[in-house]
Amino acid sequence: PLVFVIDDLQWADASSLDLLDALLLDREVVKLMLVGIYRSDEVDETHALTSFLTTLESRSCSQNLSLTRLAIDNLNIRDVQHVIQDLLQCEDSSRSLELAEICYEKTNGNPFFLMR
Repeated sequence: PLVFVIDDLQWADASSLDLLDALLLDREVVKLMLVGIYRSDEVDETHALTSFLTTLESRSCSQNLSLTRLAIDNLNIRDVQHVIQDLLQCEDSSRSLELAEICYEKTNGNPFFLMR
């Protein structure tokens, strides 16, 4: 099995999407899992990636493709607090709440910015 992970698909051009399409439809390519990651806030209904995904969804049954979408939201304040507690090895939630609130306010719960 081969797992192919591609990040920032929102920046993929038409040729790159055509290559992915060819890989997914090639009957000689077996045991391939493609994990595509993109920022949904940068992709609207007119974006090429949206058209690509819609086409894949419509072909999924007839082409024996399995397509699963997983939306990952920002962390809520409680999740940020748990991250802070883990990082600081602090079990007292009252001590970590103020820092968690500051971090949440600055990052809006985005885990990428929280860990920087």
